[in-house]
Amino acid sequence: MKLKQLGIYAACALVLTACGGEKKSADDFKDVKLSKESSVADSVSYLMGNLMGIQTQQILKNDSTIDEKSFNEGYYAALGLVKLDNMSYNQGLMMGLQAAGQLADMKANYDIQTSIDALASGYAAGVKEKTDESTMMKLQTQASAATDHAMSIASAKVLDKYAKGKNYKKQGNTYYNIKKAGDGTQVSKGSQTGVKLRLFDTKGKEIMPGSGDQASPVTVGQSPMPMLDAVLPLVKEGASFEILTTGAEVFQGRTPQGVKPMDVYVISVEVVPYTAEPAPMPGAGAATGTQAGAAAPAQVPANTDM
Repeated sequence: MKLKQLGIYAACALVLTACGGEKKSADDFKDVKLSKESSVADSVSYLMGNLMGIQTQQILKNDSTIDEKSFNEGYYAALGLVKLDNMSYNQGLMMGLQAAGQLADMKANYDIQTSIDALASGYAAGVKEKTDESTMMKLQTQASAATDHAMSIASAKVLDKYAKGKNYKKQGNTYYNIKKAGDGTQVSKGSQTGVKLRLFDTKGKEIMPGSGDQASPVTVGQSPMPMLDAVLPLVKEGASFEILTTGAEVFQGRTPQGVKPMDVYVISVEVVPYTAEPAPMPGAGAATGTQAGAAAPAQVPANTDM
């Protein structure tokens, strides 16, 4: 908690250096440049603003979902809200902007309509709470569980809509389609088998090409992917099948660049006999028994930050 506070204060201090006064737009700010005539304060402010500008370009370059015009308008609007002579106000402002960003993220990425009034009500209740770490940890756990639940419901709605009228069966909450029946050993819960996993969008474009070249051993019922555990006991080794998922579901909320949380994706699964030492990747040495028994194989999408 202390680290979070320090982060908020540091961000606030960085913004405060270059702003103040009433709400402004980009055109209201003078173009201050470093020169002998510049004051020390203007020089520091200019350099910090320059740094933020460079950081902004990096953000925009790596995230095509951001609207540059809106991003810049929001930045200047925030500068206009800051009060240089009231640090307490600014700290509260920063936390409010942070909360607003989280609400907007839930709506934009997960189509979950959150309530500003409910957030403000929770804030008011939290102000009255005793400040002990156990209460904070409990609330963080509850908030995380509630968010995961909301994302799961949102994902289910998206998948239900996509699968309607298509050739998919449903096992629990998992949509699947067996493409090839296996003729090997029946896969059962608690047994070990090998899987090759590839991820595609609904147009057939592969995400992370080559990631499924090597088979990864899994213990059925204990794999990093519940949706995989739902289908594996239905097939034999040698089978191949598809599972529908969303970006948020397969990457557990940590969707990488280019993957949209609420878009539908297809996991292609090939079931192969389990081996203690899978074949090495091209140019790599053979895996050891310990490596082969790892709980979360590197190429399993659900356990990859990519």
